Amino acid sequence: MLNHERDRIASLERRLEERPATPETLLEDLARLADLYVQVDGYLPALETLDRLRALPAARRLSPARRVAFDLKAIRCRLAKGEPAAAVAQAREVLRDLPGELVEAQVRVTLALAKGLFQLGRIGESREHAERALKLAETHGDLSLCAHALSAIMLAAYREGDLAQARETGEDAVALFRRLGDALSVARVRNSLGLVYKQFCEWEPAVANLEAALHFYRETARVSETAAPLMNLGIVHQKRGDWDRAAQCYREAEQAWISVGDDFHLAMVNIGLGNVARLQRRFPEAESHLLAALERARRHAAQREEVLALEFLGELDFDRGRPEAAVARYHEALALAARTAPEGDLVVDGFVEGDVKVNGEVQVGATGLVASAIESRWYAQFLSISQQ
Repeated sequence: MLNHERDRIASLERRLEERPATPETLLEDLARLADLYVQVDGYLPALETLDRLRALPAARRLSPARRVAFDLKAIRCRLAKGEPAAAVAQAREVLRDLPGELVEAQVRVTLALAKGLFQLGRIGESREHAERALKLAETHGDLSLCAHALSAIMLAAYREGDLAQARETGEDAVALFRRLGDALSVARVRNSLGLVYKQFCEWEPAVANLEAALHFYRETARVSETAAPLMNLGIVHQKRGDWDRAAQCYREAEQAWISVGDDFHLAMVNIGLGNVARLQRRFPEAESHLLAALERARRHAAQREEVLALEFLGELDFDRGRPEAAVARYHEALALAARTAPEGDLVVDGFVEGDVKVNGEVQVGATGLVASAIESRWYAQFLSISQQ
């Protein structure tokens, strides 16, 4: 299938280069080309093609619905490429100018905005937009959009630690998508549900949901989307103590994200591989991965991943017999977490107060994470990758 799509891309590119087209034909050819790029995970050329399309004089004559469809495609490309900040900015701009009668478009753009905010760790805002989208979808009477909104609410509830609601809304979304025959959306929600079941330590349904999602993506040649269930399977295997299998999943996820130029999510891979290396006492390798994660997180303003990288660098320092450095990392991580976590988020709940001995003296109030708390709650809560 991918070779067929690439052949179509090459043919269309040649046609655009070799012969002039009418303004309307050119616009439609560029629209088709952007769609083909998306089908082969070519998000950068898709964005460039959409920019070229929107610059055409003929684009100014498009209906508002058609214009927003192209805008939404660009927003989704930015999300898939790991550019959530740019996606959020564009979604807000589109919503500001969107006519009120285009309810379906408003719901879709609002859900894309919720996803971008989720990726940036702004969970409370993400949930607000997802709930707004659900109300609009219910008013519009669109079951598919209702299901998408439910899945977005599930992700926010999961991140905020409301696991009961996460499971309930997730199962409701799966039921709706199955009723509608939407296999792709079923796979995406099952990826997220796998994480919810993991939090309940229900290993069999957790693995079953994640492997079902992975199987669907592989069967349909959705290379970039295999990364999420692979990363989540790595987390499950790590929590169960199968570190080699966890590392294998992380590396496969890494290759999938590299293939689409997604540098944003590679910070999470670095954290996963770094933590496995730390647990296996391969300290230089762990340090390399965790420092790379910290650099990537700061470059992309990914504050959750920055907190994680700092915390695990502290754990690494502690394991290497450097308690002073560990305490400094813990304090830096906690300060950042306290500034960025929404109310009820496990970024704060996962922290435990304790005393740390430095040079034989107890440093009262020094704050770190107990290793079991990291691996069973906070680490899994943050590092898990979910899709909407």
